[in-house]
Amino acid sequence: MNTVPVVVSFNKKYTIPALITILSVIRSSASPGRLEFFALHNGLDRYIVLLCEKLVASWGGIITFVDCRDDIEGVYNPNAGHHSSETFNTLLIPSIFSRYLRTLYLDVDLLVRDDVLTMVDELADDRKVGAVRCMYRNYTKYGDDYHGFRAYAHDVLKVRNPYDYFNSGVVVFNNRNITTEDRHRCVDLIQKRWEHHDEGILNHVFQDHLHLFPAKWNMDVFFMDENALHFTPPVSSDLLKADGEFSIVHFLGRYKPWLSSGPSVENRYMKEYGALWRDVKAAVEKMAAETLCGSMWRQMNRVDWQEA
Repeated sequence: MNTVPVVVSFNKKYTIPALITILSVIRSSASPGRLEFFALHNGLDRYIVLLCEKLVASWGGIITFVDCRDDIEGVYNPNAGHHSSETFNTLLIPSIFSRYLRTLYLDVDLLVRDDVLTMVDELADDRKVGAVRCMYRNYTKYGDDYHGFRAYAHDVLKVRNPYDYFNSGVVVFNNRNITTEDRHRCVDLIQKRWEHHDEGILNHVFQDHLHLFPAKWNMDVFFMDENALHFTPPVSSDLLKADGEFSIVHFLGRYKPWLSSGPSVENRYMKEYGALWRDVKAAVEKMAAETLCGSMWRQMNRVDWQEA
């Protein structure tokens, strides 16, 4: 069986959401032994790294941290209106993981509810990447081009068919088909300072070699209660087939579970996310002190201290 790297990228602020996403992947997988987690970062505190390694190991997984500062430093400009540097680490995946057949990238604002290996294995052999159509660029309720997203994709990003523009929160890379030129272009185009950041670049580079997965593999929570007929036919068909059962739920934009503008706590997917959060919280509370304080924490706890 081929090992599949599952890659996330985050800074200290998003450590907890990253752990929740990873735990949801492990619990949803029928073959967790095929999964190997990697975290791309740009200078995480070593205690966070150690804590995450211990937690993922306790869940039956393994995670390796890859510091990307040297790779991104020369092309990322924090004063040029760029998002955090971790946003662009996705563009390094084809280079870092070239020795693997396929690599799965996941944003850290996801709830994974199905076996991601099913999706990875469905990627067509002749394609370079696999992803899900962007729902915003296929939304028709308020006119032909919602917020001008398709026009931007076509006119600025030079995506010839913006209806097939994909969301970069869930991407499978077919590494053996990705060329050295592709890898260089992914990084060089950061200088363009395009909107949508890594997503715009990936769409530009891989538009002619794209495998499109059904919408259930990256369902934007913003559109969860929307009428399926308010989308273009391919997305509408996907949503009708899904019938409310989504394999990956994506809490995009301001609709994060931890924000007041997010879904109601009564939402079924919020309940599932909340259950994962409680398990992660308990695990962190149990392991964090020992990670920070070392073996002395255990030794001190062994003593039957008497109150004065």
